[in-house]
Amino acid sequence: TMFQKIDECHSAVGHLGRDKTWSEVRRRFSCIPLETVRIFISLCDHCVTRKFFPKPIVGKPIVSVGFMTRIQMDLIDMRSVEHNGFKWIFHAKDHFSKFSWLRPLISKEAVNVAETLKSIFYEFGSPRILQSDNGREFVAKVIIDLTKMWPGLLIINGRPRHPQSQGLVERSNAVVQQLLGKWLDSNHTSDWPAGLGPVMFSINTSVACSTKKTPYEVAFGQQPRIDDHIWKSIEAQIKEKHGQEVILEEDLSDDIIDMIKEVNQEESELVDDGNTEKINQDDAAVACSVVTTVNDTNDYHIRDEEDTRPDPNIDHEEIIDANEPVLNDICMNTDPTEIDQHTKIREEAQEAYLNNAHTQLTRYMSRSAKRKRTYAVGDIVGLKVADVDRTNTSSTILPCKIFHSNDQNGETLYTVATKNGIIKESFQSSMFLDLTTSNFASLRDMNTESLPSITFIQACQLYTNFKVADTCKCTGDCSTNRCQCKRKKTKCCSKCHNGNR
Repeated sequence: TMFQKIDECHSAVGHLGRDKTWSEVRRRFSCIPLETVRIFISLCDHCVTRKFFPKPIVGKPIVSVGFMTRIQMDLIDMRSVEHNGFKWIFHAKDHFSKFSWLRPLISKEAVNVAETLKSIFYEFGSPRILQSDNGREFVAKVIIDLTKMWPGLLIINGRPRHPQSQGLVERSNAVVQQLLGKWLDSNHTSDWPAGLGPVMFSINTSVACSTKKTPYEVAFGQQPRIDDHIWKSIEAQIKEKHGQEVILEEDLSDDIIDMIKEVNQEESELVDDGNTEKINQDDAAVACSVVTTVNDTNDYHIRDEEDTRPDPNIDHEEIIDANEPVLNDICMNTDPTEIDQHTKIREEAQEAYLNNAHTQLTRYMSRSAKRKRTYAVGDIVGLKVADVDRTNTSSTILPCKIFHSNDQNGETLYTVATKNGIIKESFQSSMFLDLTTSNFASLRDMNTESLPSITFIQACQLYTNFKVADTCKCTGDCSTNRCQCKRKKTKCCSKCHNGNR
């Protein structure tokens, strides 16, 4: 039959695609139209499951107005350039001001992460929301116990294999690594822990696009006290003193003293202006808005101050319902006579931040409208398989059958089934690759009533025949048969020892 002849040609060229299959068909046979070849390839299960998954659309913006309202954190792997025992970088970022914290870690154990968080919280106070991915170091009991010390703290863990919910800190990780590499090259050193301070300061004193302010300025209400021209003058005087490193105030030249007085006078005038300026009560209220949390659909709402504070004992889940507001007072005192220059800076940053969020939301709505569609029960769709859940030659797409659909907050969520079970998680239509016109005859005819319930990761690994490598949790040198790797006569891999080496 014509189907068999095209199948022979398609297999002969190694499932390479339409053009090469068409060339082989023309070489062997005649009177087979190109459109028939195209239809055949679109129904080839082997080719469909290895298509390039379309780039995901930019998600709805997460909006958290106010410094220390929402902090996202992550770890950067530096084991390939270990220095003085440090192998990881703890990276946390405030979602509103874009203020960053960088700390070197010896290991990514939850205890070390918790101690680092405590040091930040003791300096700046705890945030309203602490967001991280689903890594073991972030879901351990010692992290969750932070809510006992700070009862108002909510911990949100992202969904596995879904880095989009951590978009801010994930993008910033790349910036940190680039700046750190440049600092190491410029200073001709490999001591990357020593470079975290300069890199962190550079990030915090650079203007953020979303707020049009520097993170340092939004956090502290002023620019850092650098005063380059004053320090350069003092440095020149030190050189004149033949290397004397300490200069008494009475030894300073008159020019330097005049410059210091001029700076102090300008700061005094700025403070006086800020204290005497009268601001309308309605304008002051703008700085006292509260923010609703953002679930995985990333909807955002800015509520009035009358909203009630949610139950502080809420479960630590990946998604918090949009109807439960997470509050954060932007100003603690609403007396208009006490609104100073710092509040002005934050109000301007808030306006730019919300304008940027509105632009992102408009872009998201226009792009999602093009890709959004409605699926019926029984339709075939595809989900992207993460690289860590597949081998180098496995399928990149997991074919699924729509099992159930339901509406939630105006969004249709779908439950899907594979040959190995029904996936527990629900998905939006924008996460699917449309395979409704593909073949997958066995999947279409599959009876879903007797299928077990499995996770998305399990479904991917079962479909791709991916086997997780056995790892050991040894803290010693793996010299005895208690070590799984030693007992099986295999070498330890990068996943052994919980990342402590």
